[in-house]
Amino acid sequence: MAVKLAEEFKKVKERFGLARAAAFTAGLILSPITWFNDPIVNVPIALALTHLLIRVLGKELFIPVFTASYVFTNILGLLLMQVSISSSKNVFRSVEILKIFIGAIAYTLLMILLLRLGILNPPWY
Repeated sequence: MAVKLAEEFKKVKERFGLARAAAFTAGLILSPITWFNDPIVNVPIALALTHLLIRVLGKELFIPVFTASYVFTNILGLLLMQVSISSSKNVFRSVEILKIFIGAIAYTLLMILLLRLGILNPPWY
């Protein structure tokens, strides 16, 4: 997997430059495209963000705040990838952001559905 990430980094670096290659790599790590992002990256970030937010909002909002934080990390990853490879000045058009947002929400709902149906059976669930 590290070799594949290195190859993608090299391709983006050659085409767009080092800063965009770094943004693409960070986005790839945060995005739902990589298999390891949830247990290693997104869930810990979402838990840390949730821990900070529930101090203000209250513990009863843990589930919705955690879900929103998790979706946020996925959307951030997809946005970083989009920005890093876009040559357009209008990368933040509302249509593009809406597509990314809908994709991240759909992915999250799919994971919830697969967990509820027992198709995914992680040891912590």
